Amino acid sequence: MHQKSQLTLAVSQSVGDLQKTAKQIISEYHLPSVSINKELSQLLIREPKANYSRVIVDWILSKSKEIEKEPLLITNIELLFEPSFKLDPLVIFRQTSKNKKLFVLWPGEFDNNILSYASPEHAHYRTWANPGVEIIQV
Repeated sequence: MHQKSQLTLAVSQSVGDLQKTAKQIISEYHLPSVSINKELSQLLIREPKANYSRVIVDWILSKSKEIEKEPLLITNIELLFEPSFKLDPLVIFRQTSKNKKLFVLWPGEFDNNILSYASPEHAHYRTWANPGVEIIQV
């Protein structure tokens, strides 16, 4: 039996469109939200660089458990793609969504069953073939 995905990505190349979508979702559905960039950057300031990857994953998992209401809206995820962190944001969100429904605003594209982050000319550009999650084009 196939269960409905616990992870939904709202994908757009336009950060402005993603920000508008976040405002609409929050005002219409009153979802709790976490801004990864803002909250995580404040946490990392106090951590040694060698611990960043572990601290980031632990923080996302604990933050999602701490907020009881579902689904949880995740915004401003760009920091997770910093190459020096050696993280796979899609894997982190899949792992987190085992315990909580997530709705993630993803700056990128979904085309021909390939999910991308950023655009090809961007230094942090990455792709995932057959991401296996629910995707909505914004």
